[in-house]
Amino acid sequence: MKNSLLKFICISILSFLLSSCSQTRQITIPSTIPVDMQQLIKSTKVDAVNYSFHPNPKADLCKYQHTYGGLTVKNEININKALEPLLTELIQSKFAKTSDSSQNIIDVKISNVNSDESNATLLLVLEATVTHKNIKNSKQLSYSMSFPYNSSDQPAAIHSFLMKFIIGIDKFLDNEFDVQ
Repeated sequence: MKNSLLKFICISILSFLLSSCSQTRQITIPSTIPVDMQQLIKSTKVDAVNYSFHPNPKADLCKYQHTYGGLTVKNEININKALEPLLTELIQSKFAKTSDSSQNIIDVKISNVNSDESNATLLLVLEATVTHKNIKNSKQLSYSMSFPYNSSDQPAAIHSFLMKFIIGIDKFLDNEFDVQ
């Protein structure tokens, strides 16, 4: 009786410890556009633009997790913080300067973000709106990704995912500002 009670207590403690083993990591993403892509960004003849980025509160903390045996690794990423410097660098590379008084307006907002923690997936939707020559046009970009299991691959994979949006917005701006 004592043996079985002792076994039960040991198994209960062990299973509790294994089930509650988790680690939370904040994923940091590189905040610059890769050099090979920077060389592909064409500048415009437009002197200045009024640029603004509108973050989404749901993108402040996107969570996902992976389980390795009994260990659950929880990851967190701030998509707003990761995306904003990339967009700013794109605008600074493409236009001579930014100015609040410019009639050329570029608004980029994260219109939707859906992070599925248990399936380790992320859906992100950005909307870019350009007002140029008193004409307003918008483009919506939507991509999803599955986070890789290997923790060393995660920052590069997320950065590559965000670069899809930078490339899409760059092409949209090329069309709107007649860049050849």
